[in-house]
Amino acid sequence: MEKYFSGITVIPSLNIECYFSTRGFVITLIPKEQTDICKLKEWAEDFPQQGMPEWLNGITDDGTNLFIELTGGISYTLMSSYDIGAIKFTSRFIIESKEFGAFTNLKFDELIFWGGEVNLINPVAKAINQDFKGISYDSPEEYRKSWDVEVNGMKFQVINDILVKREIVFKGIPDLKNNINSRIIYRFNEKEEFVNIPQYYDYMETLLTFLTRKHFHEYKIQLTNEYNVNGDNWRKAIAEVYVNKGRIVSEIKPLEAYDVIKIDRIEEEFPSLFALLNDVNKAPQLRFLSENSDEKKYIKYTQITDISASIEWEYHQSDKGEDNEKLKKESKKFAKKLVQFINQDDVDAKIKDKVISIIQSNLNNYKPSFREIMEILYYKYKDGLECVAKDRPGSLEAYDKEDFLKKLKSFKNMRNMATHHQFKWEDGTDIFTHLMIIVYFSIFNRAGIDQDKATECIRDGFFRIF
Repeated sequence: MEKYFSGITVIPSLNIECYFSTRGFVITLIPKEQTDICKLKEWAEDFPQQGMPEWLNGITDDGTNLFIELTGGISYTLMSSYDIGAIKFTSRFIIESKEFGAFTNLKFDELIFWGGEVNLINPVAKAINQDFKGISYDSPEEYRKSWDVEVNGMKFQVINDILVKREIVFKGIPDLKNNINSRIIYRFNEKEEFVNIPQYYDYMETLLTFLTRKHFHEYKIQLTNEYNVNGDNWRKAIAEVYVNKGRIVSEIKPLEAYDVIKIDRIEEEFPSLFALLNDVNKAPQLRFLSENSDEKKYIKYTQITDISASIEWEYHQSDKGEDNEKLKKESKKFAKKLVQFINQDDVDAKIKDKVISIIQSNLNNYKPSFREIMEILYYKYKDGLECVAKDRPGSLEAYDKEDFLKKLKSFKNMRNMATHHQFKWEDGTDIFTHLMIIVYFSIFNRAGIDQDKATECIRDGFFRIF
């Protein structure tokens, strides 16, 4: 965001009035009163330890209302021989609105994510018909879908839509490139407060990460409210939301529509998948995915440990993990029988104690090894994996069982070395994408999506294995 603002604000926790200016997401505060310099300095020094974010609400010189989230990174600087008490910090969220007066609580009933990669998971071409007669637009009923979702006890509606602006640019030709964008809309029954935006934003980020197989995304965010004018309901944009991504990423090879999983593929099961991806207790671990599309062609050694953690997590969250609990109980019973049998022998007590210790340590807390976990999930999703691999000749090797198990052993060795900071590359990297697909099958399964539909989704999302 290359926007510049300046104006006046109040720090809520201090009730100190300050002048502020923004340069992108770098915010500078200067206390209005000289007597507040020390108080502001103490606050700046303590803020990173406070843990909870704080929001500033300011009014600019042109009447724009800003809401700025403080999350840390505050520094106090001696500007000159005359200390004006300026502090600087970086912000994650800045909300710009011209609809409200200064120091009011911004509320909204729709949060809209549009354009950018939202256009990929919901292709805008669905809204357009092209034939020998020219270009026409489909009715919104043809492409608009909505679901009632519940995530961590929060209920709202998710709408998958396409916004069509019928603007003409030259000799009656519509501007398709700039005036058609897909939208994911969160609609709320009651107005939401702006402080909840970061949480809803994270929900969207997780969904896009899963569907695009990368962590960095670009799109725009808007807040709207519904108004009643002369008996008619109208919806009006009230604010723009800017997010600090932490870095500027310029992708040489950006994603295409055939590189992502489309929302249409999971239409019926969208509520359950959306809830699972964002569940505070059951959400999958997706750290193994690439940062951006250019990095998909590489495998970092940290991704080896990340996907290993994800595989173990999926196992323990699956029905196989429930089976393991049964095995734990059986192994404890068996350990007791073995101990009773050993105690009947008159062998030296030191040997007896050693044997009993080994048995109890291994059986009282029985759990499969990492290699066993990988094999269990491999056999569970083997058919789906083979279907996907056969459709990707040259880009995804279709290994037979024996070869795949050899690669699993090699991958396990890499994982073990990585955890001990003695990493060495082996040919286990050949099945990294295969393991990624197995994790995706497990996530789909936990969301209640059958293997046939999951296979179709993965065929979409893994069409191009960079």
